[in-house]
Amino acid sequence: MRYQTVAHILGWLLIVFAALALFPLLTAFSLDERMARNAFAMTIGIAVFCGGALILATRGAGTIDVRREGLLVVAAFWLLLPLLAAIPFVLSGNVRTLTAGYFEAVSGLTTTGATVFTEITLLPRSVVLWRGLLQWTGGLATLIAWAILVAPDVRSAPFDPSLAPVTLQKGKRQKGTRWLPRSVYAALLPLYGGLTAACFVGLAVAGLPAFDAICLAFATVSTGGFMPRDGALVSYGSEAALWIITVFMITGAISLIWLRGVFNRQMHVVRASPEPYWIITGLALLVGYLISVALISNMNGSVGSLIDALAVIVATAASHLTTTGFYVSDPIHTQLPLVLVMALGFVGAGRYSTSGGVKFQRVGVMLRAAYREFHHLVFPHAAVGGARSSVERTLATESAIWVNFFVVIAAVTTLALVMSTSGLNLTSSLLAAISAIGNVGPAYDLASSSDIAGRLGYDEMTSPAQFALAMGMVFGRFEVLALLTLFNAAYWRA
Repeated sequence: MRYQTVAHILGWLLIVFAALALFPLLTAFSLDERMARNAFAMTIGIAVFCGGALILATRGAGTIDVRREGLLVVAAFWLLLPLLAAIPFVLSGNVRTLTAGYFEAVSGLTTTGATVFTEITLLPRSVVLWRGLLQWTGGLATLIAWAILVAPDVRSAPFDPSLAPVTLQKGKRQKGTRWLPRSVYAALLPLYGGLTAACFVGLAVAGLPAFDAICLAFATVSTGGFMPRDGALVSYGSEAALWIITVFMITGAISLIWLRGVFNRQMHVVRASPEPYWIITGLALLVGYLISVALISNMNGSVGSLIDALAVIVATAASHLTTTGFYVSDPIHTQLPLVLVMALGFVGAGRYSTSGGVKFQRVGVMLRAAYREFHHLVFPHAAVGGARSSVERTLATESAIWVNFFVVIAAVTTLALVMSTSGLNLTSSLLAAISAIGNVGPAYDLASSSDIAGRLGYDEMTSPAQFALAMGMVFGRFEVLALLTLFNAAYWRA
């Protein structure tokens, strides 16, 4: 393990964070937000000092094995850097405890969207911008993470992360590079940045204020869900903005590799994954369900005609399906059953995207395996087609996905039990656990109404409960089998 190389990269990550904090610092100066200005200035000073010290102390650290040291860098990003990102929340006086600030920072960097703030309008604009920047950076980090752990060459369709934990073979090291291969930058940064810019321009043209448009663009493309102000999306009064946000939520939930294949007309990449079509089908089914509920419950009087309400319905469906968690409109959100909200948060959307959850394609693989086993029980002597090597690869794939699934189930169960000790009832504990591990934090607030006994807001939870949820968010962002590598003693000895 080249710890000097890991420290060197962490130093540069701190410098990047300092550069990001310049934007809210300038905002605080322009709006004369004194406490926030001092908080961001101190954050930049700490980041530059610590980052510069690490860089200077580890000069000439050598190359990095992206499948070994890269895993430790990813872990440090989601566990340690939120401590730095939490400083502006604490020093500006907007949170009561360091744990609450850490919770907010982890929620942003993991694109979960859970928040301890109950009145966003009262926050300094610089702090609101910082929250948006954290989510956007976290979305990009999510995409880079699977590139580090799974597919250094992202020009082609990569393997499933759940099938590719870091391998440790004594005496054999993968040839590394100092930074990620150029193909990562070429595939990820322009497309992710371009989608964000397009979303911002669309929202600005739709009539939203420039500040709100950029914060919503950050939260939409990253499928994060942080709102720049209190209230629902419909409060902006722009149907066009709802459609734009819906389109980019779906875009953020679809594999970036697949999207790049579409833009570059690489049809072999497009045909390689049916998952985007499953996501669109799931969205259509959810929209159909909401429309039928609207018709049955005669909701036309509350949200206008069905045609006018269609944008609200589609945006609500996309918000839950993509694990973004935007609060679109109260009359629509209240029609979603709690069980359905939990299921959507648990499944999530697409692989190699910024969305959370187990992912559509993995659920499809498990269902296919279950069907095959059932068929084998009914017809035990039926011949299995395909070459032996192909069958073995299929069984290995399914086994890895089932292991991934059961580890996630165990994590949700454990976190729910922990939350139940903090004053929440069983339903709220389970919903909070799924919201954290599925990285769809706002679902807890959207689905848990105030009349549910034992329901507490994120801001009302104890510090241990907030910290436990923050760890659940980090767990949800890691690919499970790669995360388990950190608990392998051979990993640290390599």
